[in-house]
Amino acid sequence: MILDAANKTNLFIDNNACRSGICGSCRVKLLSGHVDMAVLDALTEQEKANGYILACQAKIRADVTVDAGTARVARTDGRHICRPMTSRLRRGEAD
Repeated sequence: MILDAANKTNLFIDNNACRSGICGSCRVKLLSGHVDMAVLDALTEQEKANGYILACQAKIRADVTVDAGTARVARTDGRHICRPMTSRLRRGEAD
């Protein structure tokens, strides 16, 4: 699953640990690649048409690039910065 691969590569994808495809908190945009999903309940038809997927349900079928929005990142000086979270994940990283 993309969520597992993201965790292994330190890409933060928001999720509330439901991992069943019904809450939608792990929604990310698929920029390239191919995934399969068994459950799409949390996505609207418009979101599906716009390329959004559920990271907890998306099985990587080819290398993918996802846009996970922006993440708040803690710095060593105690300040926080926001940065875009786009990452390429390879098939097999979630295995």
